[in-house]
Amino acid sequence: MLQRLGIRGKLLAVVAVPTIVLLLAASFVVLNASSAYTSGRDTTKLVNLVESGSPVIAALQAERSDVSGYLRAISDGKSDRVIAQTNVDTAVAALTNAGVTDPAFAAIANQITAAIVGTNVQFGLNSARAVAPVPATTGAFPVWPDATESQTVSDTFEHVAKAVTDIVNVAPVSDTGNVARGLPALIRAEGRASKAYLDDSRTAAEALPAEFAKTDQTGAVFLGNAAQAKSNSNNEGVIAFVNGADKGLQALAAVRAQVAAGTVLFGPAVTAYTTIVNDLLGATSEVANIAGDRTLSNDLKGYASMGKLVEALRNEEAYVTRKIAQGTWRLGEQVQYQAYYFATNTALANAQTAVALLPDVTPVPKFGASYDPSTIVGFESIRDRIINDATTQGLLSQRTNNWPLQVDEEIAAYAPITTQLTSDVNGRAAPVQRNSLLQTLATAVIAVLAVAASLFVALAISRRIVNPLRRLTTTATAVRQELPRLVERVAMPGQTVDLSEVQIPVESQDEVGRLAEAFNSVNAATLAIASEQAALRGSISEMFVNVARRDQVLLNRQLASIDEMERTEDNQDTLTKLFALDHLATRMRRNSESLLVLAGIDTGRRLRRPMPLSDVIRTASSEIELYERIQLELDADPAMLGHSALTAAHLFAELLENATVFSDPGTQVVVRTMERDGAFVVTIVDHGIGMTSEELGEANSRVASTAASEIIGAQRLGLFVVGRIARRVGARVHIESAEGRGTEATVIMPPSLFDTSVAYTQGHSSGTTADDQLHAPAALVHHDASIEEISEPALNSRGLSAYQPTVIEDGAILAGRPADAPDLQPPPAPLAPRGVPQPAEAQAIDELVAADAAQAPAAVAVDLDDFTEGVTEVGLPTRRRRPRGVARHE
Repeated sequence: MLQRLGIRGKLLAVVAVPTIVLLLAASFVVLNASSAYTSGRDTTKLVNLVESGSPVIAALQAERSDVSGYLRAISDGKSDRVIAQTNVDTAVAALTNAGVTDPAFAAIANQITAAIVGTNVQFGLNSARAVAPVPATTGAFPVWPDATESQTVSDTFEHVAKAVTDIVNVAPVSDTGNVARGLPALIRAEGRASKAYLDDSRTAAEALPAEFAKTDQTGAVFLGNAAQAKSNSNNEGVIAFVNGADKGLQALAAVRAQVAAGTVLFGPAVTAYTTIVNDLLGATSEVANIAGDRTLSNDLKGYASMGKLVEALRNEEAYVTRKIAQGTWRLGEQVQYQAYYFATNTALANAQTAVALLPDVTPVPKFGASYDPSTIVGFESIRDRIINDATTQGLLSQRTNNWPLQVDEEIAAYAPITTQLTSDVNGRAAPVQRNSLLQTLATAVIAVLAVAASLFVALAISRRIVNPLRRLTTTATAVRQELPRLVERVAMPGQTVDLSEVQIPVESQDEVGRLAEAFNSVNAATLAIASEQAALRGSISEMFVNVARRDQVLLNRQLASIDEMERTEDNQDTLTKLFALDHLATRMRRNSESLLVLAGIDTGRRLRRPMPLSDVIRTASSEIELYERIQLELDADPAMLGHSALTAAHLFAELLENATVFSDPGTQVVVRTMERDGAFVVTIVDHGIGMTSEELGEANSRVASTAASEIIGAQRLGLFVVGRIARRVGARVHIESAEGRGTEATVIMPPSLFDTSVAYTQGHSSGTTADDQLHAPAALVHHDASIEEISEPALNSRGLSAYQPTVIEDGAILAGRPADAPDLQPPPAPLAPRGVPQPAEAQAIDELVAADAAQAPAAVAVDLDDFTEGVTEVGLPTRRRRPRGVARHE
């Protein structure tokens, strides 16, 4: 239907659709404003709920601290008392046995036994050890001995210790006598452990009932407010936390009964309280997340972060207090304390970040409020000493530093900030509901006015757009048809265009006129960018070619100098080092030649006579780092034409480099040659982890790549070089791989690359590419510079420059170019199946080879016997060397 409308009708239709959308959007905004009012009302209730949860959190933290102290006293204290008693009994048993075996010591042993059982003093140790709590009814705490009874126990142990001291003073100096003289200290240690067990347990048991009552009272107020909060889609998260806290508070009765009976472990009891506190803090954070008012939300986030900081401090306080009392680390406890340590640090950082968003609130300070410069003791010094000195001494040294007091002082420093945040939350939550109502009414009025104004303005402007827009469309269409031809022309070096040919007449200063000016600017920029890109690509290509040429010349000179030194050097160690340097320079030369290949430039290196394919592969291995891992498996070893041998060696070097680098260093890379359907095939197989299907596809795509733009930004250029060389010599390269089973690269070379007049030996042979004597590549050790010809790098075989801009034809898609020079040769024919020769391709290559051979210099006959002596393990001639110490003259 829209196709039947003119410009005016379509413009009116376009205006009508946004107007309808705007009307719907206005209705949606009004509904949202109404929802915001409801949300604001609910937020006020939730803020009141959060405020009523703060006293519950404080009561739970206090109750948790006392429960921790009580469980620590009845568990750890009782354990310490039993250990101390065992130490005393063990020592007494040893002395009694000594009295039996040594009659001279019998009198002392009998006196010690009498003192301990109470014969020589008013009370013995058994009476003191018998003092224990009286079990109570279910759910109540045991009746613990009062302070007087506890002191009597301590006095009894002291009396016995003094009596034993008087007895053992006359004991002879011997091992048994030393045990006897150490017994008073063990008795006093048992007395201290017994008194601490009784006093600490009684103190905690007397304080807990009051804490229980306070928690129940504040919890009842909180649960009453929670009952008034109705669940909806907006506050589901808050209600979930509130319900969790409700369940936790209801389950406290059972936990308290287990605490009183002493049947619950320290960890589960503390976890029950911590879970409730986390639910209450989580409810606060969730209210902050759903609050519609940003300022109130930030205030609540700061308030919640301060609550979490205090909770983290209390958790760390409880854990460290227990460890200091125990004085030792058990398995896994150091890691657990690290979790508390870093949780506290994280809570501080979060609190500082949250409060920093509130300009009117005092920033949260770092830890340090408890630090006393006179004693150099504080919260941070204690916790840092414990985490850095995870030993018994590190714990025992903190018993005199009053760790709970340090934590209280740190928390007290944050109390004013929490109070200020509470006040801000109260002050901000009150007007939220009223502001939401006003916002709803204002939004509705503004939405109606906006819809009416948009309709009036749209109808007025549409009349002034139709005619200029029609003229602009007609002119822009004409320019569009002309622009591709101009871009094609400006991309050619030395070509220019007149910008007036793509200029659209500007007839007004309104939006249509500015749109015409924008079209003109885009067209001019398109032509300018095309020209700049053409110049830039040419400059960059020329720069890389020049750098590569210079590097190649210098490296060729360096290699010539190294060859000269190798020929005149007899010292085995020095010669090995020279070959290592030769190997490094050869690898550097390959990098330079790779740049020339990518730029479309011939490297200028060729041989004067054919080279066996095995030597070509050895030459390639000399240009990589891990040459010693190359294993040759030769089923065919034809002679490759000299002008193609080094180029093919460069191709093999890139593939060997990839195979050795991306495979297990302990495995061999196997290079196998064979003849197949008249062509010669070289396969390179590694035993690495292989490639995924995506990686394999990308690798073969790089080999087949012809566009220069694909090289730009690439981190690895080896496969691009392989593809360029393969197309130059007429070879085909294909990579196959299976993930976890290595990678195989197959190179199929046409017979035109080989000297068919030279017969080669049929059969299988194996070998390596390294010289074991000199620990160097065999190709370098047996290198003959006389057969190598080096000339200045020239253009590629097609006679193209390093960069040839794409010719844009009418109607062509400007997405890229299929080849470097589409006008100079027809598109390449599809590849034949593996093993099937390609006559057209072979004929073109044969013609190229014939032309190069005609220009090659005549070879000079050389008597190899003058330069060689014997052959290596793989059948290669070895260079003749003069005896050590005999001067050489050339």
